[in-house]
Amino acid sequence: MHEEHVLKSYWANYLQTADSRPYLPSCARRTTNLASMGVTRLGELPVPVPRMETKFRYTWMASGLMKFMQRQVQCRLLMTHLVPSLVDEMN
Repeated sequence: MHEEHVLKSYWANYLQTADSRPYLPSCARRTTNLASMGVTRLGELPVPVPRMETKFRYTWMASGLMKFMQRQVQCRLLMTHLVPSLVDEMN
């Protein structure tokens, strides 16, 4: 996995954590129902910086979890089509 991908993935996921949520609204300017924030303010967001090995491991695990969740959705869709056909077959 490329280091740039790891950094983007880590950053994107960190922005969704409870640790970053209070900071973001406090810095955003609101214009016509759209929150915007300057790059400088975003750069001031305190972000814990773990070792690169930890970020790689996190990204690898997050990627595996996303694949698992996608597979679950596929299985549910398959089941929604399979169950009615089984019921029809039994009648």
